[in-house]
Amino acid sequence: MDNKTLNALSRSLPALLLAIVLVGCGGDSDPTKPPTGSTVSFRPSSMNLSLTVGDETDLWVDVGGTGSYTVAWRYGLLTADTDTFRLVAERVGVDTVRATVVTADREQSRDWHVEVVPDLSKLPREVSGLTPAHGPGPAEVVVSWSRSSQTAFPLESYEVAVSYDGPVNSGNWDAAAFVADTPHAGQPLRPSLTISETSHGLVPGQRAWFAVRAIDDAGQASLVKESLPWDVTYPWRLDVHVQDDQGRPLESVILIYGPDDRRAATDGGGNCNLGPFRNIDGIPVTTRAGADFYNYTASAQGVGDGPLLLTLVE
Repeated sequence: MDNKTLNALSRSLPALLLAIVLVGCGGDSDPTKPPTGSTVSFRPSSMNLSLTVGDETDLWVDVGGTGSYTVAWRYGLLTADTDTFRLVAERVGVDTVRATVVTADREQSRDWHVEVVPDLSKLPREVSGLTPAHGPGPAEVVVSWSRSSQTAFPLESYEVAVSYDGPVNSGNWDAAAFVADTPHAGQPLRPSLTISETSHGLVPGQRAWFAVRAIDDAGQASLVKESLPWDVTYPWRLDVHVQDDQGRPLESVILIYGPDDRRAATDGGGNCNLGPFRNIDGIPVTTRAGADFYNYTASAQGVGDGPLLLTLVE
C-alpha cells in the first residue's frame, strides 16, 4: 500500500468510528422496549364475575420490583387501599369493581364486570291474597294483598304492575307496566294501593291484570303466579235542564246528587253539567228550588242516560 492510500484511510477512520458509536447509542433508546422496574398483575384474570347473593370472593393485585406504590379500589360507594379486596355480593344487579395501581414508573387499572344473581333458595315468599276493587272515582282501582311474612332477607317493599294483554307472571313481569312500589315497613295486615288514570296512567274502560311481588333488601323478587283481571271504570257526565211547567228555564236551582250529596246550581239557561261519575254508578238527582216550586227527585241516572229534563211545578 503506497503512502497516498494510507493517508486517505487515516483521514476517514475517525468518521467511521463516530458512526459506529452513534448506531450503538441509538439501540439503547429504542422506544419499543418495555420499561424496566415494577411489574403489576391482577387476579382473578377473568374480568367477568358472576356471584349469587350472599357470596364473597377476593380480588387482589401483585406488584413486583422495588419502590413504593399505592392501590385504590372502588366498588359502587365502597373504596379500599389494600392489596386484597373482599367482594361481597349484597344486592342483585350489575356493577364494576376497579383497581388502580400507581408506582414510580406507571399507573395501571383493571375493571371487573360483576353480576349478582338471586339465590333461588332464599327468595321472598309469593304475595298472596291479591284483590282488586273499584276505586271511589272513575278510572280508579284499589289493589290490596296480604302482608308478607319475614324471609331469609328482610323485606323492603312491594312492587305493583299492570298488563292489558293478559295475566302477569315472573316470566313476563318486565313486559308489564310498572305502577308503583310501596314500602313494607309500617304496612297493615292488608296493604293497599289506589291506582288511577291521573297518577299511574291507568287506561279507562280496559280489562287489566294486576300483580304484586315482594322485594327484599338484597334486591330479590318473589315469584309471581297470581294475577287477577279487573274491568277499569270510565267516566261519564250527566247534563240536566230545569224548567217550569211553561217550559221556561229556571236559574239558580240547587241540584243535590250522588251518594255523597254533592251540590251544583243551574245557569241562566237552566242547565247544569254533573260529574264525572263511574260508568257503574246510578245517580239520583234532587232539586231545591225555593218556596215557589215543588222540589223534584229524579230516578237514578246511569251511563247513557240523559240529558235529564226536570220540570218543576209552581
